Amino acid sequence: MGFVRNSASTDAGETSHKNPSRRGKIRVITLILAAVLALTTACGTSGTDVAREALSSTPSGPQASGDTGAATTEPTPTATVAPSPTTAPKPTTAPAPTPAPQALAILAKGFGQGEYRSASYAFIVENPNSGLAVEDSQYQVAVYDANGTVIETDSGYITILFPGEKLGIASSLFLPDGTEIDRLDVQVKPGRFEPFDQRPEFATENVNYVPDDYFPKVTGIVKSPYQKDLENIRVAAIAYDEAGNIIGGGFTYLDFVPANGQAAVDVSITTSGVPAKVELYATLSGLTLLGD
Repeated sequence: MGFVRNSASTDAGETSHKNPSRRGKIRVITLILAAVLALTTACGTSGTDVAREALSSTPSGPQASGDTGAATTEPTPTATVAPSPTTAPKPTTAPAPTPAPQALAILAKGFGQGEYRSASYAFIVENPNSGLAVEDSQYQVAVYDANGTVIETDSGYITILFPGEKLGIASSLFLPDGTEIDRLDVQVKPGRFEPFDQRPEFATENVNYVPDDYFPKVTGIVKSPYQKDLENIRVAAIAYDEAGNIIGGGFTYLDFVPANGQAAVDVSITTSGVPAKVELYATLSGLTLLGD
C-alpha cells in the first residue's frame, strides 16, 4: 500500500509579482537545472539500482579478503552407481505467455500563467503495472494559444516510477511576450520496464501554500523510507482550484534527506489564481546520490 500524500487548503488573497527581472532569472536557472538532469539521466545509474542500494542496510563497496577461519576437510570418495533404465519423458505444458506491460497513464494535467511571461505546467502520471518499475520515461509538453499555435514546449525524464505509483511532475515555462495559454498537451514515452517488487515512495506531510507578492510557494516535510542518506531529491508542487483542476505548479531539488528521516522543503510555484489545495511529490532523480 502506497503512502498517502497530504494536501492543504488556503483562502489567501490574490497575489501579484512585482519583480520581473529577479523572477526571470529564477526561471532561467530552473530550466538550466532541468536540462542538466535530462543529460545526466541518459547516462547515469538506473533508478532501481539507486533504490535497491538505498534500501539495503549493509555497507556498499568490496569486502576485505582473507582467512575465514573455516577448517578444510578431505573430499569423501563417492560410490559409483550403475545407470538405471531410462523412461520416456512426460509431456510438459507450455508456460503461459507473460502479459505485455501496460502503458503509463496521465491521470490529470494543467497549467498556470502568472505575470511577466511566467507560466508553469503540471501533470500526474501513473505506473499501472504490478511487479514492474519503469525507468527513464521521457515526457514532452506543449502549450497552445486559442488559435492552436504552439507557444512553448518542454521535455524531461522521469527517473523511476515504482509499481502502482502515482507521481506528480511540474516545471516552469517562460512565454513569448503577449501570449496566453489556452490548452496543454502532455505525451509520455513508456521508458524501460524493470522487475521490482517494492514501492519505496517518499511521504509528505504538513503541506501548505504560502502566499507572497513576489514568490508564492508550497512548504512541507519530505519523509524517506530508505536506509541510507540521499542527496538531490526532486520535489514537485502541484496546485488545484476549488473544482480540483490543476492550475499550476513548480519544482525544486531537496539537497539532503537522512536515512529513515525527514527534511523540510519549499517550492516556488506559478499559478492561475489562488490555490484551494496543494500537493507535494518527491522522487529519486537522475542527480540523486547516496550520502556518505
